[in-house]
Amino acid sequence: ECQYNQHDAMGAYQLTQWVRQRDPYNLQCLVVHLASLVELQKKSELFYCAHRLVDAYPSRAIAWFAVGCYYYAIEKYDVS
Repeated sequence: ECQYNQHDAMGAYQLTQWVRQRDPYNLQCLVVHLASLVELQKKSELFYCAHRLVDAYPSRAIAWFAVGCYYYAIEKYDVS
C-alpha cells in the first residue's frame, strides 16, 4: 500500500504479485493489486483476476470491485 501511495504502481504490483503467487486469494492485498493493474493498464490480467474472484467469491464486494476496475480500465465508464 505504501508503494502505491507513493505513486510507485510497478513496485506495488511486483510486491502484490509476489504475495499472490504464494496465496492467490489473499484478500488483504487485493485492493492495491487491482489498483496497480488499473494504473499499469494490465487489462488482460485484470480481466482474469476479476473473473477468478467472481467465481470464488460471488457475494464479496472485492470481486465486484475487481469487475468495476476492469470496466474502468477498458473505458466502459457507464458500467464500471
